[in-house]
Formats: sequence, C-alpha cells, structure tokens
Amino acid sequence: MSQNILELVLNQGRIVPIKNKVVDLVEKDTSARLTLVRLINIPVNSIVISCDGFKTDTFFKDKGNGANQRCDYMVIAGETIYFIELKSHENAEGVYKDECIKKFKAAGCITEYLDRVIQTFYNKPEIFSRLGRRYILFYLKPSISKTVTSSKPIQKPTNDSPESFRAIPVSNKDEVEISFLN
Repeated sequence: MSQNILELVLNQGRIVPIKNKVVDLVEKDTSARLTLVRLINIPVNSIVISCDGFKTDTFFKDKGNGANQRCDYMVIAGETIYFIELKSHENAEGVYKDECIKKFKAAGCITEYLDRVIQTFYNKPEIFSRLGRRYILFYLKPSISKTVTSSKPIQKPTNDSPESFRAIPVSNKDEVEISFLN
C-alpha cells in the first residue's frame, strides 16, 4: 500500500530500483572512497528513496542550522524506515557525528512533510508516522585491523533516534543483510 502511494507521489528519479531483493546504495560524490554498499534480502513491497539532491536551500538561510542537509537514503521495509548515510572516513562516527545527526533530523522533517502532502493532496493515510525508525551510518572500514583492548561486551545502540544512530564499518561493495540493521 505505502509503496503504491509513494510511487504515485514521488518523482520517479527519487525511487531506487530493488532487483532480486538487492538494492545498491551508491555515493554520488566523486571524491568518495566508499561508493557502494549493497543491502540484501530486502522484503517484497519495500521502497528505497534517494534523498541526495532534495533541495530546500533556497528556502532557509545559509545551511538552515542543518535543515538544508539530509541523509543519502530512506529505506522502507516492513514496518520500519531506515535513514542511511554513507561516509568514506574511517573515523566517521566521531568526525561526522553532529553532521549525521542533523542530516537524520532533516530527513525526518521530510517524512513529516510527505505525510502531510499525502493526506492533504492525495487524501490517503499517513505512511511515515506509523513506522519504526532506525538510523544507520555506513562508514569505510579501517584498513588496519584494530586489536580489542577491552573485555567489555559491545552493546549495539538502539539506533531509534538521530542521536543514537548505529555506525557500521563496511568495505566498498560490501553486502549487508537488511535484518542486521535492526
């Protein structure tokens, strides 16, 4: 249902094709070293939206305190929306933390706007407000293996808010199971 409505509302250039339950998340920045991450085992009736190039920069002054930024992709799979950012820096979680939080928040604003457009102009129920949310940063895996210096168990963050996003190291062209993002 939500797939049909979004295909009706969104410019087709925003919808990324899913082929054989696989979607290629491509970083369009020509200077990027992390240029491709493949999400695999995408459920049927999922939809992937590219947020790159979504313009609000003529509406807000300067960078709009983050409002003119957004993450690279939104993936709706089942009852969850995944906000996804790709970064080529090996320490992206620290270096880009504030930027990622702003991008995730701005993308959340876009979903609220889309819900209003869907209700107001298409007379359809909200889509995004009823979905669980996960925030994911894929960053370039360090080329040198790091030695574990602590015996504490590693806790997976809840990643259900922009501030608690989950940072996942990947190599270029890695495949990541979508269920791993929960």
